[in-house]
Amino acid sequence: MGQQARQQTEVLFLHKNCSDTLEATHIEQRPSLPANVFKCQLQLLLLNAINGVSSGNSNDVGLILDPQQGGIPAFYGPMGAYGSSSTVKDGRGFPYPIWSSWAQPTQSAAFVGDKHFQAEITFNQLITMMCVAIAKKNDEFNASTCTAAQAQHYFGGSASDGSYANPAQWVLLSTGVAHEVMNSTQSVNRAYIGGRLKVLYIFALPF
Repeated sequence: MGQQARQQTEVLFLHKNCSDTLEATHIEQRPSLPANVFKCQLQLLLLNAINGVSSGNSNDVGLILDPQQGGIPAFYGPMGAYGSSSTVKDGRGFPYPIWSSWAQPTQSAAFVGDKHFQAEITFNQLITMMCVAIAKKNDEFNASTCTAAQAQHYFGGSASDGSYANPAQWVLLSTGVAHEVMNSTQSVNRAYIGGRLKVLYIFALPF
């Protein structure tokens, strides 16, 4: 194993109705709730910079059901060239665009001056991510077969205004920038990363 250094913007979305239902459930019953699998959340890790192992220029996005966060779906991947989309694939290899880049692409070397990164995520893309995560959890190859019942099973209440498909039920829970460094114990060379965030803007566009 070699080294890897990366900087990423982290975004976490929460479904309010799902969360409220989980919080209202008696603690002994929570492990049996389907919503407890995903904690009513979706996480995105948008790579600003990556260097080392697995630092290719692909626009492919990975997905893990993060065991360190109780199974939360975490989508991680690069920012593409201006105007391009990053895609996640389901089990059959079909790609789904889940965010677009409108500034600098993910960098693979030390920054020269300031860099500006900008991602756009539509509500339909958020729902797509949810379906891809459900398909992965259910060991299904085709994410496009995700049904309203399945989505409601994991992410929504029974009332129409509490549905997973209601944009008003999804909120931005947290966001920030993080650095990660991985070094092999067998390697003489060491990876380091520095730099700082100057400003982070969040814009909510009309549905």
